[in-house]
Amino acid sequence: MAALLAYLALNNSAPHSYQHLIAEFWPDAEGLGSLHHALSGLRKLLEPPGTRRGSILRSSPAVFLAATVTTDVAEFEEARRAARGAGEPPEKIAVLTHMAQLYRGELLPGYSSPWFNVQREYWRRTLLENIRQLVTLLEARGRFEEALRHSQRAVGIAPYSEEACDDLIRVLHASGQTDEARRQCGKLLDQLRQRRLEPGPVTRDLAAGLLYPAGGVTKAPPSASLAETLSQPAPQGADPGDQTDLPVYLAPFFGREFLLEEITLRLLAPSPRWVTLTGLGGVGKTRLAREAAARMPPPYADARTFVSLTDVETPDRIAPAIAYALHLPRTGESDYLDAVVTALRGKHALLVLDNMEHLAPGGTSVVEALLQRAPALALLVTSRFALGGEHEQVVPVETLPTPSSSDSPEQFHECASVRLFVDRARRAKPGFQITVGNMQAVAALCRSLDGIPLAIELAAARTSSLEPAQMLARLSRRFDFLVSDLAYKSDQASSTGGIIGRAGTRHHSLWNAIGWSYRLLPPDVQRFFRALSVFRGGVVR
Repeated sequence: MAALLAYLALNNSAPHSYQHLIAEFWPDAEGLGSLHHALSGLRKLLEPPGTRRGSILRSSPAVFLAATVTTDVAEFEEARRAARGAGEPPEKIAVLTHMAQLYRGELLPGYSSPWFNVQREYWRRTLLENIRQLVTLLEARGRFEEALRHSQRAVGIAPYSEEACDDLIRVLHASGQTDEARRQCGKLLDQLRQRRLEPGPVTRDLAAGLLYPAGGVTKAPPSASLAETLSQPAPQGADPGDQTDLPVYLAPFFGREFLLEEITLRLLAPSPRWVTLTGLGGVGKTRLAREAAARMPPPYADARTFVSLTDVETPDRIAPAIAYALHLPRTGESDYLDAVVTALRGKHALLVLDNMEHLAPGGTSVVEALLQRAPALALLVTSRFALGGEHEQVVPVETLPTPSSSDSPEQFHECASVRLFVDRARRAKPGFQITVGNMQAVAALCRSLDGIPLAIELAAARTSSLEPAQMLARLSRRFDFLVSDLAYKSDQASSTGGIIGRAGTRHHSLWNAIGWSYRLLPPDVQRFFRALSVFRGGVVR
């Protein structure tokens, strides 16, 4: 009865047919009787003895309340219309402030139906939009204390609204509370990363100015956008170095635009410039590192070298591997590190050290030595775990976002994991298209593969012989199914006594990707994981 009363009061601009109300509240065989019972109860409540029948509640031939019935929602809507018509900023500020005061909580808490849920969200968004407008007006007039109060309320109402959080960060910074602005900015970035969302341009600009100011490279103001910061010329005296030597990928790169910008900003920040990309095998650390290096602006644009450490067995062989990648002349065994330092000292060069996890902790000392002896050097390292360096900045690489069952068709096609699958599928089967018939199977595939790029690419390569639904059915034996045509039968027999000896073979199958990590573990931990394998459904610590 209360839900019906609320519905009629909020929709008092037109009468409602019996059929409409039954469909909304009692969509069953007893709907008409339930409606009559509810109307009888409302009439007793709204029209007590002595009140003319039908003066407030009318039920024939349709149901509606008298125009004299009003609600706080109607008052709120009137204030919103007044704000739209307000002219000068002082008037608009006054009306918006009054409107914000009228909102005393979410609409009809405790009631749940499709209609109530839509209305609740509509009025919440309406309030949020108008509070943001109020914050902007107050901020422009230097009324930071009021602007801060309203922006904090907006974040309280919609804690997951990136725009509201951006407003709070901006107002905090403008009011001189820079440390709190940095804290809120970091909190927002973590929140977006956990939800697998790419930050918008405003958030990226705020992060560029607050968290990663490129003080040693440019003199752009904190409010400068990332594009403006990176478009400035290199400082005087910067040596571009001697070469650019990066792997060539013919397939396009999808997603992770914000991570690319974060890596760039961290590498451009004042020394030490050491960034380690961490994440599980097959998550795309190598490709991300290559893309970040390829997009580096001056002074590193012409001095970028990729060094694969996959076949390097011991930390003392890191320096020779770097020397080889830099095309330095051969030298004595003990002089490789000195030769590398001599070649790089005083030059703004970027080294990408790929796949370093099996060389810790000794490799960490090599990296620290390079940074100390070649201060202008920048290092971008990939590893399945952090290396524990004193000057190391760790950037976790998460899996790609996967489509949700509630996504619109546009959101589905824009999802990074879907775009990756479609691109790689078309390489195996030209003309492959997402259709109504295979859309759900592709979405389920991406989710079942946890958004891991390697697994998605290996699955997409089977498109030449299997439909997405058939692939999905074979995932119960995913280690046999997700194998590249380039996989080597001899992967299990490693010439290095446990570490796969052929560069790149660890990415030829999902089994190899996991096996690489397994072989890095000490024997007692390997035994522990073998014991865990008896639990088919997984293990919770």
